[in-house]
Amino acid sequence: MKNLNSIIKFLSTLGLTFEQSKIYISLLDEPGVTILQLSRNSKMSRTNVYRLIDDLKSLGLIDEIQRDGKKLIFPVGAHKLELVVKEQESKVEFMRNILPELSSLITSSETINQGGTKVQLYKGIEGVKQMVWNTLRANKECVGYTFRVLSEVVGEKFEAEWRQEFVFKKLKFRDIVSDSFLASTIGDERRRSDPTIFKTKYLSKTTLDISHQVDIYNNVVAYYLWNESEIFGLEVYSQRIADTQKQLFELAWDKGVEV
Repeated sequence: MKNLNSIIKFLSTLGLTFEQSKIYISLLDEPGVTILQLSRNSKMSRTNVYRLIDDLKSLGLIDEIQRDGKKLIFPVGAHKLELVVKEQESKVEFMRNILPELSSLITSSETINQGGTKVQLYKGIEGVKQMVWNTLRANKECVGYTFRVLSEVVGEKFEAEWRQEFVFKKLKFRDIVSDSFLASTIGDERRRSDPTIFKTKYLSKTTLDISHQVDIYNNVVAYYLWNESEIFGLEVYSQRIADTQKQLFELAWDKGVEV
């Protein structure tokens, strides 16, 4: 295959492992094959191929098409690859915007380990669900900023279960919403539960442009972002960062209007 090294470098930059890249390149050589054929072409066991296919599907790099009773595997077209690249660019931009908040504490991996600071990246709907569920670890209260209705990404059933557990643990939740939240058409069931537990204030976009979700509790600052093409989040475990973010939240809270 021509430009094989460039393709391998490209796939590696997207975060693919050697085995994932091997499967994808095999599909470029011979697209539209069955799992059995792909196993033979790549000289890998079918068990491994099934696992790798699932990985590549989650990354949006392959398509499965039913034809004549067979499931055929194809590499995605260039237009879909462009979407994958844009998603990676958005993640980098998102993390770059947050980086200034961490720069005073995180200068190397040694600083993260020695200072007790931890940064955890989550991907996809299941990742966001895990982050939301983690707020149940809060000591008494969780505060933050809400840019869209949570059920958009985690679903109404999951949000209801989380809300029920939140009430059961007798926790408190305060958040500030902006115009993008108010523009949402999905009902926010969470706030209908108990106004003594869930309290909300509003700030206009001109005062504070809330472009992503933020939860602050204990020593954690959790950042979420979801839209039509990407879903991911980042948890920062640092008492100093959490304390500063809580102070900034209280300043914004004082300026907010009750909803």
